[in-house]
Amino acid sequence: MSNVTLLDGAIRFATINEFKRVYLEKHSNIQNQYWTLRKFLDYYHQGKINPSPKFQRPYHYVDVPWGTGEIWQQHLIGDVLKLKPFQKIHLRLTEDGFYEILDGGHRSRTILAFFTNKIRTPKNLIITLVNSETGIETEYDLSDMSWKQITDKHSGLEEIYQTSIYFDLTIHSNISDDEAEDIFLTLNDLHDMSAADKRNAINSYVSDLCRKYGAVDSSEAFKFLSEKVGQKLAHIGLKTTKRETDEIVSLCMLYMKQGGFTSNECTGLDSTAGPLEEMYRSEEFNEFLTTKEGIQFIKNLEIILSMTDRVVRTGKIGAKQNWKKGNIKKVFCLIYEIGLINQNWQTLDKSFNAAKFLETLRDRITLFAGKKSFKHNPHQRYESIDSDGRMVKKTTSKKVNKGEEYGYRSVFNGGARIDDLEFTLMPLLDGFDFESWGFSKVNKNPREFSQQQRDELYTIQNGLCRKTGKKLSDYPQSEWRADHIIAYTYGGPTEVYNGQLILNEVNRNKSAGCDADDVKYVCKLVKYSKTQSLLDILDADNRTTALTPDEIRMVAGMLFTNK
Repeated sequence: MSNVTLLDGAIRFATINEFKRVYLEKHSNIQNQYWTLRKFLDYYHQGKINPSPKFQRPYHYVDVPWGTGEIWQQHLIGDVLKLKPFQKIHLRLTEDGFYEILDGGHRSRTILAFFTNKIRTPKNLIITLVNSETGIETEYDLSDMSWKQITDKHSGLEEIYQTSIYFDLTIHSNISDDEAEDIFLTLNDLHDMSAADKRNAINSYVSDLCRKYGAVDSSEAFKFLSEKVGQKLAHIGLKTTKRETDEIVSLCMLYMKQGGFTSNECTGLDSTAGPLEEMYRSEEFNEFLTTKEGIQFIKNLEIILSMTDRVVRTGKIGAKQNWKKGNIKKVFCLIYEIGLINQNWQTLDKSFNAAKFLETLRDRITLFAGKKSFKHNPHQRYESIDSDGRMVKKTTSKKVNKGEEYGYRSVFNGGARIDDLEFTLMPLLDGFDFESWGFSKVNKNPREFSQQQRDELYTIQNGLCRKTGKKLSDYPQSEWRADHIIAYTYGGPTEVYNGQLILNEVNRNKSAGCDADDVKYVCKLVKYSKTQSLLDILDADNRTTALTPDEIRMVAGMLFTNK
């Protein structure tokens, strides 16, 4: 039994007022206030309190009408009903008069859940309340009850608790979104916050999208990232905390932004804290996402994640292997690369048989895992696959660890450095056959220039490599190729006005990049009417560096949108 002294509401509020600050910083935008439960609930029901602003960590507990709640939640409610003080809550007062919870989100949402009949009290909760004016004690058995059951049985407790439970609040006003982010990170610094938790607090469109499609508490999240059995995810071995599910979305977005594993921009999907934070904070990339080309980028992201969702929910990756972060990364990377071959993810999506895809993936993993010579040394890079199906190695700036080697299945389920991606994805994409992977009615290789287009380019360039000026006829035809000037990856079409014949050595160095001279060349071919304006945007006369991926996407959008 717990003896709890209940002060009269007015007396209790007067007692609290004794501890108000005498001195404040002159220009302080911080106020300390105490709200009764009644005021807090009224504001919540009126929509004036947002318990889940975008910078908050996800609330991954399942609070359902007439539910029971977690053990820790029940214990918190027991303490609240005993009128024990609970930790301070920080609110942000917005310009339009609404409040966002900066810190104390789990506490406040748990209390709100109880008083809206979604959590029950703990078992064996006996409370004795003392009227401070009359000295009369009353004992209440509140064991394993909802709020409605309590008030139905003890009608007088509703008024008592609504006027005697106080929220200790610090209210921050006149602060920007970025300042709110900083305060949230400072207040939560003592928590074991992951890098993904901290990125989520960044005020950007990227952050909004990753929460929308990946947060376990988002109504629009893909099912493989949000469906739960109890408190565990139903389909994948990821935590519901630390924003691990959000990170799946952000990693997919990063991979797409960098143009896939064949692009010089690709850094792999391990040790991504730096590239991810840069993507979240990039004003240029966030602005790009609002353009016509950016909206298409987001649609492609949705399709890739949707296809990944269907594959994962079809079944396990292996008889004894569940879906985890490592193999999920490989799947969305693979789907992205398949889309590059077809360059139409919407067509892929419509013709997609997830069960057939998963069956083929399992078979290929088993096939490559069974090859004794098919081993990977960490940091070993690969150029291609030869006619005998062997990986062709290439030199790398990082020291290859010859003392370690891993089989195909281990690498597929594990890390995602750039060398891991090359080792796992190249064999799957070699001689890719759409039908055997569960795709139907897919046009083959629209990114390849036809022989007629190659002949036209040869005539336009007078038989010379466009980059080096060397005679192409001096080299075997296997050593030069037709190439996209504005990369296909970034929206460049497979048309003569965006094509060039170049030596393979040039193409390897070029990858998916291009420079200001390339832009001038294509502008001339397409007879672009605003060439000078575009060159001014790129600072073409003064720049010595290649265009960034975002700049290339912008150029593609301006030159080819109406083509």
